[in-house]
Amino acid sequence: MFFSIFYIYLLYVFRFTQLPIFIETNSEFLMSYSEIFQYNLIYMPSIYEMTSPAGILNILLFNPFGFGLGFLIKVNFKKIIFLGFSLSLLIELLQFLNMMLTRLSYRTVNVNDLINNTLGAVIGFILFIIFIKIFKKIVVKHEIPLGRITKHIYEAK
Repeated sequence: MFFSIFYIYLLYVFRFTQLPIFIETNSEFLMSYSEIFQYNLIYMPSIYEMTSPAGILNILLFNPFGFGLGFLIKVNFKKIIFLGFSLSLLIELLQFLNMMLTRLSYRTVNVNDLINNTLGAVIGFILFIIFIKIFKKIVVKHEIPLGRITKHIYEAK
């Protein structure tokens, strides 16, 4: 069940970050390849980037990744940072490839997205740790019998 939910989440991440892919034949709208390489490839730390609607959405998009991965595999902060960054990098590379192939700038490549997405995964993992601690306390306090799903949650982390 947890794999299915996580798989559906990943499909939605792909949908929100990659689709739709537009094909434009009118050369007036196409970018030159030199314009494509002028995107933000340098991290500019600013509170505006973090609190802008795009920054907040990037953080929120990766919260379920950090939260849900704990139910599937044994993870720690280093692994969450690595996996969150890796998935984010894959998304940004696919967006870049899309720009190169279609020469349209519907999706942009931004290093700040890598940072915000990774931060979102870490925040999600922190929420997972808090959830597991609270869940275990409730199970012990109320002596709740463990079924298949509750046992899996109880044994997580």
